[in-house]
Amino acid sequence: MEKVTHRKPPQKKPVTPLRPIGVTLSQEEVDILIELTTEQSTLTGRTISNSALIRGLLRFAKRGIEALALRDAIEEEVKQGRKWGVDELGKIQGRGRPRQ
Repeated sequence: MEKVTHRKPPQKKPVTPLRPIGVTLSQEEVDILIELTTEQSTLTGRTISNSALIRGLLRFAKRGIEALALRDAIEEEVKQGRKWGVDELGKIQGRGRPRQ
């Protein structure tokens, strides 16, 4: 009589849950984001979301950007004097909606 063995299916790695985080971007930066997602969608043949692109950029930055180069890019951004929640007209924004 032949012994029947039961094999467990291969275990998948647990998926890290995604967490929404608000990001404030200028129109110029949004245009860059759209350009990059369109380019990657063309290259991969599938739709790439803005979130997937940003996550990919973060992983890419972690592997390939030196800390001093990142510091310089952050300093350049800070010197522009942008403040979160204040648009170019000086209207205070709250959670993406203009206050009345």
